[in-house]
Amino acid sequence: MTTRTIHGNYQLTSELTRRCREAIKEDLEERRAAVLAEAAEAGRSIRNTCRDYANRKKQMTALRRPDGTIISSRRIMEKVIYDFFSDLFDSHVHLPPCHLREDAYVIPSVLPPEVRHAI
Repeated sequence: MTTRTIHGNYQLTSELTRRCREAIKEDLEERRAAVLAEAAEAGRSIRNTCRDYANRKKQMTALRRPDGTIISSRRIMEKVIYDFFSDLFDSHVHLPPCHLREDAYVIPSVLPPEVRHAI
C-alpha cells in the first residue's frame, strides 16, 4: 500500500465513523424525546423519568445472526459475538510454522521477566 492509499482509507474511515456517531446520537435523542413524551401523556413525573432513563441500561434480548435468523439464547448470543470479534481482530496473515533450534532448547510460553513484572 502506498502512503496515498493509506491516507485515503484513513479519511474514508474517519468520515464513516463520524457519520455513525452522529446517527447514533440523533437516534438516542429521538428515543429520549419519545420516552419523555410517553411519560408526559401518562401523567408520570418528568424528573423521575429523566433519572430512570439515565440510569437504565438496556440488556440485549435478541441478536440477528449473519444468516438472518434471530436468536434469544444468551449462550448462543455470546458465541456469535465471540466469533464476530474473533474474525474481526484475527490476523489473516498466516506465517510459516516456527522451527526449534538445533540444540532442542524450548522457549517457554511465559518469560521470566514477564512473571517478575506481573508480580
